[in-house]
Amino acid sequence: MPPGSVMRFDASGSCTTQFWRPRRNGVAFRTEAEAIEAFLPMWEEVVDDQMIADVPVGVLQSGGIDSTLVSLTTAKHHRVPLFTASFSEKSHDETGLAGAVAAIAGLPHHLVPVDAGDGLASTLEKVVHHYDGQICDESSVPLYLLSQKVRQKVTVALSGDGGDEFFGGYVTYRASRIAAVAGAAIPAPVAAAVGRVAYSAAATSEGRMPVASLVSRFALGLAGGRLHAHARWRRMIPDFQLGGIYGEAMCPVATQDPFAEYERFLDEPADSIVDRCMQADQQFYLPGGLLMKSDAMSMAHSLELRVPLLDRRVMDFAGKCAVDLLAPALGPTKRLLRAALRRYKAPDAVIREKKKGFSTPLARMLRTNLADLAERHFSKEADRLAPYLQPAEVRRLWTEHRHAKANHAYTLWPVLTFGIWLQQLAEQR
Repeated sequence: MPPGSVMRFDASGSCTTQFWRPRRNGVAFRTEAEAIEAFLPMWEEVVDDQMIADVPVGVLQSGGIDSTLVSLTTAKHHRVPLFTASFSEKSHDETGLAGAVAAIAGLPHHLVPVDAGDGLASTLEKVVHHYDGQICDESSVPLYLLSQKVRQKVTVALSGDGGDEFFGGYVTYRASRIAAVAGAAIPAPVAAAVGRVAYSAAATSEGRMPVASLVSRFALGLAGGRLHAHARWRRMIPDFQLGGIYGEAMCPVATQDPFAEYERFLDEPADSIVDRCMQADQQFYLPGGLLMKSDAMSMAHSLELRVPLLDRRVMDFAGKCAVDLLAPALGPTKRLLRAALRRYKAPDAVIREKKKGFSTPLARMLRTNLADLAERHFSKEADRLAPYLQPAEVRRLWTEHRHAKANHAYTLWPVLTFGIWLQQLAEQR
């Protein structure tokens, strides 16, 4: 059933009609002042509507723009608890910023450790079970653990999902501007070669966004076409590794592009490359990945997540804002939402903060907490992956990664979730 659609059945069969979809056309707001004056009253009404419940409600508060906007707006009329995931890895932890937001909001604040520690392997197996093998988003583990703890206090939680896609939060929007220009001058083979060299250079880095990894991802995406690079940056396993990983059973689909629909959305007419990227994310990346993740991980614990920024009133408003109010060519992203936070007297540190995302230190986890689980699926029991994947190639990649000769974290992660899923299927038979 496609989003925003009605399906009708009668004696002659069925037909599907789409009555709504997010669009970026018909710009009505070009200045920050007029956009803010239109946004704030509507936004406060939306948040109040989202608070209607006969069960306890809370807010998932990170140190970011979107959840801070939700928390400070909620605090004007409601006293609800805020919940923040805490990481031992400092480059991923945002509890300091979240605490500053809670202090200004005057709301109770709960820190939830989501590292899982020695129980990480069993937690990951539960995550894969609840996904039924459909998603391999690395942020699923902390969201699963966060949802588990939050559900002990409340039944409904508001989150900031959707802010990046509708208000221009991704750095890839700026990168897409660059790719649209640079791609015309850089041949695809050159970009691919640069991407592979940079990939090798990131062997020992375990930080959030190593420079070599960023260069590699940018170049490899550019090799797929300057107007389609935005979609290619979502790929976890690089193109140059697929031929070695795919097994016999994958041959019939090896030539199919899993991003073909994504790229069709990118090809839809729009005023700029950023408009195209935002429309594509709103119609493909958001519903097909992020919302599926949020729904599966929260409902695994019977926690209802509500997303005020994806209220249709908000989405329609964002579609009428000039792109420079959302993702300007220069300066901070989410310009409009940052301006809204100033009205709510948010901490300056949050307003100035660059986007981090709800990610995990994946490379390090595979070499430490998940090493035994990975060893089992990548080495001892890798033959289970056949005929879908090549066990020998998976073993090689794992050996290189485990001994820090390469950083194959984003290649190995979907392979690990696939291996766990295959094991679970076998145990059910």
